[in-house]
Amino acid sequence: MFKEGLTKKALSLGTALTLSVACVLTSFSTSPAETKAATIPGMSFLSDEINNGDNTTDVDDNNNNDNNTTDVVTGSAIKVTTNFNKLGIVTKKTGFVNVNKGAGTKTKVVGRLYKGYKVNIIGSTNKSWLKVKSGRVSGYVCKKYFAIGAKAAKVANKYGTAYVKVNKSAKKVSLKKSKSSSAKTLTSLKAGKSYKLVKTYNNGWVKVKSGKKTGFTDSLSSMTAYYKFSNALTLNGVRARRYGSLKGYQASVYAQRFVGNRYVWGGTSLTHGTDCSGFTMSVYRKFGYRIPRTSREQSTYGKRVSFSNLRPGDLLFYTHGTGRVNHVAMYIGSGRIVHASNPRTGIKISKYNYSRPKCARRIVYKK
Repeated sequence: MFKEGLTKKALSLGTALTLSVACVLTSFSTSPAETKAATIPGMSFLSDEINNGDNTTDVDDNNNNDNNTTDVVTGSAIKVTTNFNKLGIVTKKTGFVNVNKGAGTKTKVVGRLYKGYKVNIIGSTNKSWLKVKSGRVSGYVCKKYFAIGAKAAKVANKYGTAYVKVNKSAKKVSLKKSKSSSAKTLTSLKAGKSYKLVKTYNNGWVKVKSGKKTGFTDSLSSMTAYYKFSNALTLNGVRARRYGSLKGYQASVYAQRFVGNRYVWGGTSLTHGTDCSGFTMSVYRKFGYRIPRTSREQSTYGKRVSFSNLRPGDLLFYTHGTGRVNHVAMYIGSGRIVHASNPRTGIKISKYNYSRPKCARRIVYKK
């Protein structure tokens, strides 16, 4: 067997949301469309990875129509450019709201929203359903679970994060150490840039954070305010939230593509033949992780996890009664593994306890 010394490879602000919304289901498996995706994770490989830009958005409509803007930054004279007339915020107390492909709970689930998540409304099909877009998710949602318009403005401070944006035409906006024009200047806020709004005061001052510095400014006419909310999660995002690792889940899905291919002792080719450790090594190499070559070496790599806490992508190790690790498999969920089994059966899916596992390791985890 080959040995390989290894090392693991080592707020973008989104655009304004236009969401499609769907009815709330009380569990991940209550929607027929979503149940299929959840219980048969290997049937399709979803590559739409979630990142910060996918799950948050700046809602800065820059709309000059005063009827469409609401000053919800209490006690402040800053103009808020968020258009709450076309905005919905999830206010359902428990559970989640599914985004469906069509206006009905029997249509395919394409995304999910949690309490405080935001959608932009782009249409209405009837009194009960709204057509929306949120980040990378578009579809339909049940209207009754959302605060819209003035109601959304009322809860914006609770669920959103407020920011100020310095006007491009502003000449100089100073961030002071205290609420006084004669106070020490900590830094200058750059024109066209956004900064987190920490607090507002009824005396015409606001508290703003710029990098590691937090200070005060009264240049309210030189800036506008807006809110940033969380976007809907794609199905990959839902799985990442559920399983704790998107790459681990994706690795488990990718591994299942090769079910039926040959077992070759000493091999590392997913298509032409591989042994058990060559299989797991080659799968993880696809996702930027270089793990050891043999099953025994792999059994000490990564982070040890209990059998009760297994997630897709985790590696399971077996001794087959010898007392020493001589086989490795990848967990794919629902009590199953995928592995290069032996020359007779090749790469196959089995129950994880087909033989008593000795230990489990997690390759993808936060340090």
